[in-house]
Amino acid sequence: FHTLGKIKSYCKGMTVGLNEDTLGGTLKSGIAQYVALEMMRGNSRDNRAAARCLPWLYSTASSLQQGPREFLDCVGHIRLLSWLLLGSLSHTALHASTCTPVPQEASCHIADHIQIIMAGFAEQPKASVLHMSSLFHAFVLCQLWTVYLEQSAASNIPASEAHSTTMGILFDFWGKVTPCVLQLVSHS
Repeated sequence: FHTLGKIKSYCKGMTVGLNEDTLGGTLKSGIAQYVALEMMRGNSRDNRAAARCLPWLYSTASSLQQGPREFLDCVGHIRLLSWLLLGSLSHTALHASTCTPVPQEASCHIADHIQIIMAGFAEQPKASVLHMSSLFHAFVLCQLWTVYLEQSAASNIPASEAHSTTMGILFDFWGKVTPCVLQLVSHS
């Protein structure tokens, strides 16, 4: 809604920092915020919206079953998830309320996707641009997931069980991802 307001004010001649360089990013951010809010609203105790909109998140294949097509699908999945997390974090930064469309319990599945990208990077042909950018997208998702969980933890009292649980999930995530990063570095 803020995006539409900025566009309308821009059309009326008011300056709000929009130009042809920033318009696309502002639109993408606004749409990502809207989708994140809709997913959060659709989630109930069993996270139906996340399971319905992101079914691949809960059914990660092993890295041994990955061919070139599955690798590219995995890159697309992490790009979509990064976009959704960016929308959620943008909303949280602009408003007092938090937006958590992706449940914390998906952390191990997200780590599995990161592991597939890092394991498949060395095995896939290096001719495509998407393959070369796959590590970039994997590391961006790692950063966004870290900030997302830290923001979720910050909304709780530091000594509370919810805060400790969220931070434990974050440490487990990095516990799964770090060996893959080290393995990738050792191959370089």
